Amino acid sequence: MHIVKLPGQANSDLAPPDGGTLAWLQVLAGFFVVMNAQGLNQSYGVFQAYYESVLLRTHSPSTIAWIGSLQIFLLFFMSIIVSGQIDKGRFRHCFTGGSALLVTSTLAASWCKQYWQFVLAQGLGTGVGMGLVFGAGAQVMMTYFTRHLGIATGIASAGGAVGGMVFPAICEKLIGRIGFGWTMRVVALVVLVTLIPTNLIARERPGRRKAKPQMDWSAFTDVPYLLVMGGLFFTFWGIYFGFYFIVTYAQETLHLSPTDATNLLILMNASNLPGRFLPPLISDSCLGPLNTLIPCTFLTATLLFLWLGASTSTSIHLVACFYGFAAAGIQSLYNATIWGVVQVPLSSSSTSARSTHRRSEGDVDDEDDTGDGGEEDGVQKGGAGFDEGKARLRLAMVFVMIGFACLTGAPLGGVLLDQGGGSWTGAQVFAGTSVAVGGCLLVGARWAKEGWASGRV
Repeated sequence: MHIVKLPGQANSDLAPPDGGTLAWLQVLAGFFVVMNAQGLNQSYGVFQAYYESVLLRTHSPSTIAWIGSLQIFLLFFMSIIVSGQIDKGRFRHCFTGGSALLVTSTLAASWCKQYWQFVLAQGLGTGVGMGLVFGAGAQVMMTYFTRHLGIATGIASAGGAVGGMVFPAICEKLIGRIGFGWTMRVVALVVLVTLIPTNLIARERPGRRKAKPQMDWSAFTDVPYLLVMGGLFFTFWGIYFGFYFIVTYAQETLHLSPTDATNLLILMNASNLPGRFLPPLISDSCLGPLNTLIPCTFLTATLLFLWLGASTSTSIHLVACFYGFAAAGIQSLYNATIWGVVQVPLSSSSTSARSTHRRSEGDVDDEDDTGDGGEEDGVQKGGAGFDEGKARLRLAMVFVMIGFACLTGAPLGGVLLDQGGGSWTGAQVFAGTSVAVGGCLLVGARWAKEGWASGRV
């Protein structure tokens, strides 16, 4: 959506700037947020393998996977809470409080010895901290951009790939030398050092009106929105199985050393990095986020099925490399895709009613009372615009569904591994089929929104 500044508009800063120093600083903040939230979770494959072989040997893979799944579930689920708090002007409380909780919970994990302790510290505490930081940072960053939203979210999401390389490398190099406890303290230090400057530069868009939190029941009759929600649920239901279990697969099935298996995860996340940039560039330049997300989803599903035949070190490295790239297309575009279907248009009458209500409360500048200008949360004169409060709520609702998918996906894959008696086929087919179903629903969303006509979607 391109917002045009109208003659006589009094508060131009109310419109998304779509660029400028402050806006791009939010992208930098988003990069470090995603690095310490999704990047740390994408590294969970290292912890999964280590817990299975050392600290939690008496627990099944599916049981151990609940730690990482709870973490990423809360990362997405907390967005529904954060959305309401941002509307009440509590962005800073969520962002700074979440940063502190993320650091302290990661530090607390260094003293954990039993399963329930890991669930509380690394699963619950770290997950809530991630959710507060990610939910606040992502929702606010997207209010700064319109036309360049794809590349902005792509750059920010690249932090996940960087974190997915940095944290496994730290664990691989240090656990054998200084032990698990001190390695986790080093990880906590990295999180602290990167989040301090992030808290200094992250802020809400100046001049944005605070919206009154309210439930948007009309979302449940919006077919494109519901299909995108369902498509992303199935996509994320299967996508993290590869990140969580590829290290275990390499060690148990291909008999790679722990170092080589960890390097495989680092390779997957390294190939994830260019995938965070190229699809968003294609999206912004010609196709649009949904049109670009669909082929990335089907490519990811194809690679999960190809994993079935990866029986050598060379083949699993090839699958990991291409899988990391394809999955990055999903991870970098889902935000922009959701934002494209959550923008609820405002009619002229509703915009006029809001302006009248604000005047009655004395909440509008004198220049706005002339009727020449004034925008509220992306609303243009004449009613051409969208309700940003409802858009953030709908975004958070999709995040909640993604959270439930991430909560159950990897543990379900672990259950299939347990029941397979050493066979990985059932779990791999589940992951590939789930992502493929998600792709089909996204195709349906594209048709419901624009039909088969060519154009950016």
